[in-house]
Amino acid sequence: MEFVVQVSDRRLTALNGNVGSVVTDEETKAIHVNLDKRQLVVGYTGIAAIGNRSTNTVLLDMFMDVAQRVSPEDHDGFVHSVAQELTGVFQTWPGKRLTPAQRRLTVMITGYIVIGDHYQLVQALISNFQVWGSHDEPEAWTSFAPYFIRPKSDVPPEEVTLIQRIGAYEALDPALMETALRPLLAPGKPPSAIRDKLLDLLPIQASAFTTVGMQANAVILRKPFMGVEWSYHTAVNSAATYVGDSINEIEPGVFLATRGMEVRSVDGPPIAVPKVDARLTCPCGSGKLYGKCHGATL
Repeated sequence: MEFVVQVSDRRLTALNGNVGSVVTDEETKAIHVNLDKRQLVVGYTGIAAIGNRSTNTVLLDMFMDVAQRVSPEDHDGFVHSVAQELTGVFQTWPGKRLTPAQRRLTVMITGYIVIGDHYQLVQALISNFQVWGSHDEPEAWTSFAPYFIRPKSDVPPEEVTLIQRIGAYEALDPALMETALRPLLAPGKPPSAIRDKLLDLLPIQASAFTTVGMQANAVILRKPFMGVEWSYHTAVNSAATYVGDSINEIEPGVFLATRGMEVRSVDGPPIAVPKVDARLTCPCGSGKLYGKCHGATL
């Protein structure tokens, strides 16, 4: 696999009884881990905040800490360490005050690790309520369990493909996912084609589950050290565009985390607008065709 594509909506909801109420439609739920020998994209589904900190902030700090303690080539140890840290979060204050139904959380890790002179595709899920490939539990377990998804040993890395869903995955039929996405994973297809198709499928999830919003971040991670591409997608005109959070190893053993980065228009036209047909008038109000205005930058 030459690239990884992750699309995550930006809606956070809080569980009040059995009903999820919207907290915000603009919270980043993705992290890029950019280390010397580890290139990962992290996403999550479940609890919106732990105490007064968003789950994404908790995860950002946690991945920063684990990255400094675990060998770059020890992917299994890295995942197990994150699972142990997450278990500890809900055994201490303020995580322990949450009910088992409120504590549910799954973290997805996808990307590459460099071993010697070659790279290896890796993916893992860390969850306290999802039995991978089987079912979801209504209440969280007391500890987090890691699940490793490994390529078949007889398949060359460049031929490996994987489609993974977490969150409101019930809204997307597996057969639909296969029909819509698998052909776009053929050699020579650009990663932007997968991104755009995933964004086309987002309204299906949003219409079926109130926990899914229409604002989204997409990240394309190319094989190690070939770059990362963030994009923000909106269903309404927005004065801001948002970039995902990241952890960067700026020199051996020196790490820098960035969070909540945005570019905002103070008094000009919208920076981000909903995607429409290129032949239609751009939603920004410029009077130009979308394909020659905001659509020209996609």
